[in-house]
Amino acid sequence: MALQYGRWLLRQRPREAGKTQQDAANALDMARSQVSDYASGRKKMSLPTAVAFARFLGCHPDELYEWVEVPKSRKSRSQNE
Repeated sequence: MALQYGRWLLRQRPREAGKTQQDAANALDMARSQVSDYASGRKKMSLPTAVAFARFLGCHPDELYEWVEVPKSRKSRSQNE
């Protein structure tokens, strides 16, 4: 079985850590609307930004995503499309 990322968890991780989007915006020196865009999935973030969010939240970047097991045959098909 292979893994692929599924649902983005940037909405729930800050709540679990007792932090708000405004806290993240202040700590990461960005507009709250930008944090909201990342959290809602309207904007995709770069790896360095994901790492910055993970550090702010005290977690590993992998914990910002839901991971889904994918059968090898399905993975191969999607890569060939």
